[in-house]
Amino acid sequence: MARAFATAAALAERESVQDMVEAAAREDRTVTATMLQAAIDGDLSAFTPAEQASARKALDRLERAIDDANAEVEGYLTRYPDIETPGALAVYALDIAAWRLLGGGNDTERYQRYRAAVRYLADVAAGRVDLAGAGEDASASAAAAGIGIHEGSKTFTDKSLAGYVDPRLEQGL
Repeated sequence: MARAFATAAALAERESVQDMVEAAAREDRTVTATMLQAAIDGDLSAFTPAEQASARKALDRLERAIDDANAEVEGYLTRYPDIETPGALAVYALDIAAWRLLGGGNDTERYQRYRAAVRYLADVAAGRVDLAGAGEDASASAAAAGIGIHEGSKTFTDKSLAGYVDPRLEQGL
């Protein structure tokens, strides 16, 4: 089973729930944004049994798009079988899920986010992006690797610049 990089709740926070309703309940115009949000939140008690069934069906379609996106992300992570879910992976999984569910033309912002996600994941799979320390504190992993910030000497001082003449001044610029 694929790890859950993206969730329905996270997608609802990022995308318009009304757009999600239109995509997830295309064949059932009785589903509203309020109903889908209630289904995502897990409490459909305020709705009739027929409305609950419609909302659950829309949620199932939404979750299929999210499951497909999570599986797609997982496919790029064969080098990292035990990695926690770094924030970047969740963001990219949401971009993929939004594209899978909501689509749009190839010139839309949603498509550009989808393409950026796929490029990033391809870089992860190729080893150009390393997720080895993705769940760790960046400063701690950098320190462990011997990376640090040290105050050095000043590069430009009155002494080091003595005798310097800007060539533009000599050319009259």
